[in-house]
Parts: sequence; C-alpha cells; structure tokens
Amino acid sequence: FVVPPECDLVAAGGLPIAFGTSHVGLVHRAGLLSGQVLLVLGAAGGVGLSAVQIGKVCGATVIAVA
Repeated sequence: FVVPPECDLVAAGGLPIAFGTSHVGLVHRAGLLSGQVLLVLGAAGGVGLSAVQIGKVCGATVIAVA
C-alpha cells in the first residue's frame, strides 16, 4: 500500500498486523454478517480498534469495551 508523506513509516508498518488479525478473525473465521452484534473486548488497543472499524464496515452492531 502507498504510505502518505505525512504518515510515519514505522506507524504505517503496524497497520497490516492489526487490521490483518481483525479481518481474518472476523470475516474469514467468524463469518461476521450485517445485522449481527459484535462485542470487542480490549477495544482501546490496535487490534481492538481495527476490529471495531471492520465490524462497522460489515454492518454489525458493535459494542466496544476498553
């Protein structure tokens, strides 16, 4: 992916790890569908934040717990 010039390369390097973990777990393993309820424990961390975003994109009702 292309990193914008205003983004730190070190921070951008961690994005695939957090989002990849969430995406595989929610979409491929759990089969998250629109209308389902997703409870995200640890939503204040990198993987938790990405899980919240992916859940919303999938159309789920997301409940986030820090």
